[in-house]
Amino acid sequence: MEKTAQAKLGKKKLTGDQWQKITIIGLILVVCIAFSFLSDAFLTIENLMNILLQMSVVCIMSFGMTIIIINGGVDLSMGVIIAFTGVVAALFVKGGKDGDSTGNIYIGLLLGILAGALIGFINGTVVARFGLAPYIATLGMQLTLKGVTYLISSNSPIYVAPTSDFRLVAQQKLFGFLPLPVLYTIFFGLIASFILKKTVLGRH
Repeated sequence: MEKTAQAKLGKKKLTGDQWQKITIIGLILVVCIAFSFLSDAFLTIENLMNILLQMSVVCIMSFGMTIIIINGGVDLSMGVIIAFTGVVAALFVKGGKDGDSTGNIYIGLLLGILAGALIGFINGTVVARFGLAPYIATLGMQLTLKGVTYLISSNSPIYVAPTSDFRLVAQQKLFGFLPLPVLYTIFFGLIASFILKKTVLGRH
């Protein structure tokens, strides 16, 4: 009897959070199985890598958004920040709206990252120092950046010629099948996980 009681006590019931994760994984598996029956090309390496490539930008964005949401905040300007930083980087690499793509892509990427960091700093300062509600501050930034992005891009696409450096950074495939942006996603995901699990900032 004692052993039976101890065995029952030793069994742990799944929490609501665990059931939620299992349900999400189960639904993803069901969708994958369904699409594999509908198309023979779905479960090919090429198609799976293409799916991961298309998800990479959203995934990297979600890492930062996760930290914001855990902290009780929200950022409505995230999508426009991506557009703005992309335009900043593209304009530098192209050498202006009518340039010939002779700019250094690495400096262009650095400028885009710095522009995004500056906007994030402004958002954070307005919320933390001046006590403005996050959704108000980021909504204002969203509207402002949308106008600035339209202005500097003349509301038209910016085409950058695929130079060798561009291909190396954005289109190169490791082992012949793994796109580099997918590796970037894994890298930033590991950093976000480390911050949330191993640092005082992440745990509190």
